[in-house]
Amino acid sequence: MARRLDCAPPELSRRSTPGAENPGSQTIMAQYRKPSNVATAAKEVTDPLLPKPERCLLLELPRELRDMVYNLALTKDEGLSKDSIYSPNPSDTNGRFHVAGDATNSDANQVKFACRRLYAETKGLGIRLNVLTFNDDDETLTSFQLMMHFISQECSGSHLKRVEEIVLTDGGNNVFTNDIHQTGSDLNDHGGAINSFSRPLQVYCQTYPSTQVNIYTKA
Repeated sequence: MARRLDCAPPELSRRSTPGAENPGSQTIMAQYRKPSNVATAAKEVTDPLLPKPERCLLLELPRELRDMVYNLALTKDEGLSKDSIYSPNPSDTNGRFHVAGDATNSDANQVKFACRRLYAETKGLGIRLNVLTFNDDDETLTSFQLMMHFISQECSGSHLKRVEEIVLTDGGNNVFTNDIHQTGSDLNDHGGAINSFSRPLQVYCQTYPSTQVNIYTKA
């Protein structure tokens, strides 16, 4: 009867069979690596209904729909008011058109501060959609002076031609006549202090005939 002889030294025999001392070690290592693979796969699979963090759903809409959103967001029932000359300092709210009655004087168009693209698409849109009121504050500039500064130095002609209505208020300086309401086209028919303002307003109304200018004075 033949016998198989193992002539290899005991220590060499043990080294020739890796894992023989602990046959379950490879299985344990595989199980240890498995959770990390599952976690990686979970990161790669995202909910298709959730937008990516860097996406802006508004900007993914067609331009026609975005314009509708802008119109709804920037049209104010109270209109817009201006109380002083515009200041280019971003931290200074003076001279910005704000929602009438807003004591903070914050710029009425907050959409344009979100990103450069929204700034480009909404800049000047608020003055096209709202009645613009220039207030006489009784201290520095009259509403007429604010308006003239605005149309000559602060606003471009492309925006001015789309302004629908302007309101000038008299805070008590009596720079206008005591008429409660009059339009720019009728200014030459009125006497008094308004004569010194009639010519510039007539020029403005002739240049932009689609804009209605209303003057409200205190009786």
